[in-house]
Amino acid sequence: TLIAPSQWVNCDHNCVHPAWAPGAYYVRQVNEKEWYGLGIFARFGNRSEFYPGSHPASNNRYAYMKGISVTPTYARKSGNKFYWAVGADINYVGLELQKNFENGMGAGDITLAGDSGNNKTEGETWALGWNVGFRYSPTVKDEIGIAYRSKIAHTMDADFDWYGTGVAGMLAGLPTDFHSRAHGKVTLPDSYHFGYSHKFDNKNRVEVSAIRTQWHNFRTLDLNIDNFQTISSAHNWKDNWRYAIGYEYKFSKKYTGMLGFAFDDEGKSYDGGDFMVPIGIHRTYSCGVKYEDKRHTIALALAYQIEGDTNFKSNYETDTYLKAFSHDNTAKIFSIGYT
Repeated sequence: TLIAPSQWVNCDHNCVHPAWAPGAYYVRQVNEKEWYGLGIFARFGNRSEFYPGSHPASNNRYAYMKGISVTPTYARKSGNKFYWAVGADINYVGLELQKNFENGMGAGDITLAGDSGNNKTEGETWALGWNVGFRYSPTVKDEIGIAYRSKIAHTMDADFDWYGTGVAGMLAGLPTDFHSRAHGKVTLPDSYHFGYSHKFDNKNRVEVSAIRTQWHNFRTLDLNIDNFQTISSAHNWKDNWRYAIGYEYKFSKKYTGMLGFAFDDEGKSYDGGDFMVPIGIHRTYSCGVKYEDKRHTIALALAYQIEGDTNFKSNYETDTYLKAFSHDNTAKIFSIGYT
């Protein structure tokens, strides 16, 4: 039976899952002008899941990207006010993608009803990038920082599994269960970081920052599957900016209060959207408290992120919709830091 899908997706809900973004660093001062350091943090990561049989599941049933960057770094002081640093970015990506074809498999602008199936792609890869940074302190109260993180090109060999029945599986030329290897390339974008800090007095300090992410380097996500075909997805994302401001007030020698706000403009284009990363314009509000003595610093913070409404068109032939509208998305963030 051929069924024309409705123009807009009915309300389908994203499952809620926690995601973790760990980070740590170690710094050793060699002399008055030189330092060596090692940083470990999640530069890129993502997790989303939709219910089986829902419209979004035909585009993305489950997406989980684990990303860790290991950054050995060398820093040097030049004169009394200028610092510079350079380092490598050893980047790990673990990726798992699932699509669901239950209750329909799209074929261009029609839907084949009564089919069911699922495929899963799972793999991991390491790649190398680099970073460089500069810091200038024109006065004892002011600091200016600039940093650049390079783009990183990943080539991944992954496992591809198909589990399907009905007309969809036959049209794809696959048996009920199919296992193969998939090969893909993706470039994670480079970014420019700008920051300024001003200390008004011993109690009040403010920081502002801006980050430009070069999402135009993230054009497509293509998977070449052995003995099958190439699954291609054009993303066409746009470069975007993130602006943030933070304020600290020192209540005493040991306790400090913190407030923050961040704004991210939308990088996803109308013809490059999918349900792997359902993003719009982000607004993040945060507050926290910090305790410090001569040997230890502990910081706790809470944040509430509002993700703006966004719409996009179908990105895969297997999508069971032509257009989608994402709305009412939020995230709650808890962070703890110890030095």
